[in-house]
Amino acid sequence: MKIILCGMSSSGKDFTRDYLINKYKLNPIISHTSRPIRVGETEGKEYYFISYNEFLEMDYMNEFVEMRSYSTLVNNKSEIWNYGTTYVELLKDNFVGIKCLVGAKAIKKAYPETIVIHIHTDDNIREARARLRGSFDEVEWARRLEADAKDFPENEVTKVCDYFITNNLGEKELEQGLDELMYILLEGQINEQVWSI
Repeated sequence: MKIILCGMSSSGKDFTRDYLINKYKLNPIISHTSRPIRVGETEGKEYYFISYNEFLEMDYMNEFVEMRSYSTLVNNKSEIWNYGTTYVELLKDNFVGIKCLVGAKAIKKAYPETIVIHIHTDDNIREARARLRGSFDEVEWARRLEADAKDFPENEVTKVCDYFITNNLGEKELEQGLDELMYILLEGQINEQVWSI
């Protein structure tokens, strides 16, 4: 089973991925990135950390199924951080990963059997959850909302995603909805495509 999760910031993607890994023994997709490793991160757990030049070489060798680049400022210096998922990484059996809509689309094109699940959470609930994480920044949150609006146009979401879960009520309800969906997927009884919890 190949599952890709997508959704806007603070919609519950990390929780969902970890739940599916822990309960259903799915393997996590680990992407490569050229950004520096952060305190608390482990090589090969959050990402495979490589240099910018190594990333370009891998891209040149056509090793990535999907990739994205972001411009950022680090100590007032402009940098480009790259993220990409390799074909080799997707050889894993029973994987789950988190991708933007563009990345999900690319993986589904390469592996049509991939199931893409979109997690939707109302904007006010997403913001409340983001604030609970600490170090909330109004400017950064406004930037993320703008980016989310561009990255998840409704017409593309409905084209790319196979299943839709609404996550407004909390972790227990999300777990219940995921268990219902996984039961249907594992039993091969794929009929309903919308879970609202």
